[in-house]
Amino acid sequence: MKTLVLMSCIVVLTGALSLADTSTPPATAGKKMGPCKQIIAACESAGFEKGMHKKDGKGLYKDCLDPILAGQSVAGVSVDPSLVPACQAAKAKHQAKKQAATTSPAAQ
Repeated sequence: MKTLVLMSCIVVLTGALSLADTSTPPATAGKKMGPCKQIIAACESAGFEKGMHKKDGKGLYKDCLDPILAGQSVAGVSVDPSLVPACQAAKAKHQAKKQAATTSPAAQ
């Protein structure tokens, strides 16, 4: 009898753990992160934060993203090398759209 109760508990606990493992984190649920967001996530994982450049030299953009996009390595951050040119292209495309919007006749 004790064996049956013990086995039942194990089955219940195993089932609960498997349900907990199958849930997806809300930040990535159903979304594919672009190349720049993947680099930013790697920077954040290494402790870089937005607005921290002047405080401790671990600013998200100035101390991590910008150097990576310039081809420099950043201590504690590793990214897939293919993300760098992809992010650079995405930034260039965004800047071109932004520039076109400010110079278009409809904007004036």
